[in-house]
Amino acid sequence: MKRSIFLCLLITLLLIMFISCDWKGHSSVMKSERALFFNDDTKIAEDLTEEIIRCINSKDYVSLKKLFSEKAQNSIDNFDLQTQELESFLNGSVTLEEWDKAVSARTEYKDGNISKMLTYSFTLLLTGNETYTCFVVDYCNDSITPNNEGLYMLEFAKIDYDDYKPLEERLVPGISILSGEKGTVDNSSFTEM
Repeated sequence: MKRSIFLCLLITLLLIMFISCDWKGHSSVMKSERALFFNDDTKIAEDLTEEIIRCINSKDYVSLKKLFSEKAQNSIDNFDLQTQELESFLNGSVTLEEWDKAVSARTEYKDGNISKMLTYSFTLLLTGNETYTCFVVDYCNDSITPNNEGLYMLEFAKIDYDDYKPLEERLVPGISILSGEKGTVDNSSFTEM
């Protein structure tokens, strides 16, 4: 009887060692997956949102551009033109008006590598009480395509804009402004990837 109990305890202990997340036998990919799943997506999005707003208010478009991934930057013909259009569209300083902290994450695995894309939106209040929505696409982790890691898209629209097309049709690198005619995307400085 004692021998059976001892064997059960030994087997249980060995099983715990083999399935424990911190067991030294796990590959580095398993460790990076664990870190990826336990990263606080909301905190990543919160920090990025604060930096986007800081860059807009201080007109620090050099720092704003650095938030974008290398791949996105290489696909934008004229980032300066995009920032001028954004400045003209917002025309003043902004504050974070509302954010429900709903962050959507899409994770892709390929050959032991991971790509994680966060999407979320928040509402900006412009001086003068006009409100705008900002939609964000950010590859917070991308070991599949390392030069894709970083901000991919910022999309701005007035709060009452309601003619959104599916994301797949709107997904372009850089800064997009939805305005004017229904469904118009003002992103003249975009190069196909």
